[in-house]
Amino acid sequence: MRPYIKSSILLGLNLLLFTTFFIFGSYNCNSQEKAVFFKDLVESTDSLNNTIYLYNGNSFTGVVSNYYENRELASKINLIDGKFNGLEVGYFKNGNIKGKINYINNEIHGEYEEYFENGQLKEKAYYGVGGKIEGLAVQYYNNGTLRTEGNFKNGNREGVWKTYYENGQLKDSGVYQGDRKLSEWKYYHDSGQLKEIGN
Repeated sequence: MRPYIKSSILLGLNLLLFTTFFIFGSYNCNSQEKAVFFKDLVESTDSLNNTIYLYNGNSFTGVVSNYYENRELASKINLIDGKFNGLEVGYFKNGNIKGKINYINNEIHGEYEEYFENGQLKEKAYYGVGGKIEGLAVQYYNNGTLRTEGNFKNGNREGVWKTYYENGQLKDSGVYQGDRKLSEWKYYHDSGQLKEIGN
């Protein structure tokens, strides 16, 4: 089975949102009322070549919960007929929510949120049809200050995008079209003074 890694389009980082779902290995499968291990879940494909997850040779249906070594809840997700369906929620060891992401038949769909361990929102976006980001996406520093804001269209950055320093001052701004920078971009010092104009 592949590990679940969410690639953040906003900063191009590889965010291990809910890797504890796969790292610690011990699961509580509510619908089948028995504990299984990661190695017991098998990735397979259905007749349409879609990925499904099997347990004891059958597509699994139920809520799979994973726990840290200290028995605190690490993540939970629902599977229907071996496919991710519904909300996946990951937690930090302190109990705060690490992230939330929704699935429909293994495809990311709907609102996505990621948090810092202190509970502050880190990133928020919306996934539309085809699992592509649509509309406004924002990212924050761990003190709650806005870090990045901009819009997506069909999974590509589109329109005006802005990034900010942690002190709230504008860092740069410009326009994207089809995920490519257009015309001139303005770059600023953290004092707010214009630094340069370029692309």
